[in-house]
Amino acid sequence: MHGTMVHFWRKLTLEDTVLHFQRISLHWIGLDMNTPITKPNVKHTAFHNPSFNSNFVASFLIFLVLLKIVKRWRCNNSTINLPQGPRTLPIIGNIHQIIRNSLPHQCFKNLAEKYGPLMHLKLGEVSYLIVSSPSMAKEIMKTHDLNFCDRPNFLLSTIFSYNATGIAFSTYEEHWRQLRKICTLQLLSAKRV
Repeated sequence: MHGTMVHFWRKLTLEDTVLHFQRISLHWIGLDMNTPITKPNVKHTAFHNPSFNSNFVASFLIFLVLLKIVKRWRCNNSTINLPQGPRTLPIIGNIHQIIRNSLPHQCFKNLAEKYGPLMHLKLGEVSYLIVSSPSMAKEIMKTHDLNFCDRPNFLLSTIFSYNATGIAFSTYEEHWRQLRKICTLQLLSAKRV
């Protein structure tokens, strides 16, 4: 009996299932279950309609363009003094220039020859400052170290480390210095290790 029941359920089509649920819902609201119900036309849904697909894609693209316009309007880039770099494409940034070559370090070398030892690249929507000379790297690491020592604030790091308060994702401030002090004196001391 159990095997025939499973076999019976496998033969049901989508239309039969919809009809069955319509009859159950009629029973729940108190109507007669023997009321004739027209079979639904399941084959003609909105996703099979070509005009719906094109309207959906057009709406999605308009939404992306409006989102980009609002983002540029809210974040005024004229106040940020970034070094020069190659022109970017809207969504992918400069990724197309880096993956064009099989060796990315050669691409960075060619870009550094064209734009100088300090350049601005966007990989996706994230801005990066690329340093390609030892003297410029020393200037950044020694002289302007406090300007470049913070970690980026990502949503995932905020969730995993209790609002970015752990030692791995915390910003460089008094809290991080206290965590580092505890870690070096208590956890990683010569006595403990």
